[in-house]
Amino acid sequence: MRSSPRRRPRPGICTLQDAQRSRSGFYAWQERGPSARAAEDEKLAVAVAAAHKVGRGAYGSPRVHEELKADGVAVSRKRVARIMSELGLEGRRKRPFKATTDSKHDLPVAENILDREFDVRAPDVAWVTDITYIWTAEGWLDLAAILDLFSRRVSGSR
Repeated sequence: MRSSPRRRPRPGICTLQDAQRSRSGFYAWQERGPSARAAEDEKLAVAVAAAHKVGRGAYGSPRVHEELKADGVAVSRKRVARIMSELGLEGRRKRPFKATTDSKHDLPVAENILDREFDVRAPDVAWVTDITYIWTAEGWLDLAAILDLFSRRVSGSR
């Protein structure tokens, strides 16, 4: 027997309920168009996909539901979740915070000779620098910049 597109397939299993259906009932079902709920689900699927895209693929069912509710669409969160699952849409999860600085150590620390005096009267008197790491598809990249406090322009970078 062919499975209904509205139900999950049950490969190789024919239940008593399936066997008791009449042939005419099967063909009537086959000729019948989609139900009102199925037609509404198709319209909702377009709205759900659009709301998911608005969130740049990061929105899960709660946020997509809020987006639809703000647009005046009356739908439950669980129905949104089901439609998202059928469309293969998932929200991106936040990565857990990982501390990268260990301040509790006995290693020598450079002296603070600027003492938060950032107003400099001449060029090349005081420079500040920072380094950060950026995750890319090719791996981690480090970005370092040197800033002249007089001109407030980057003097060098790597």
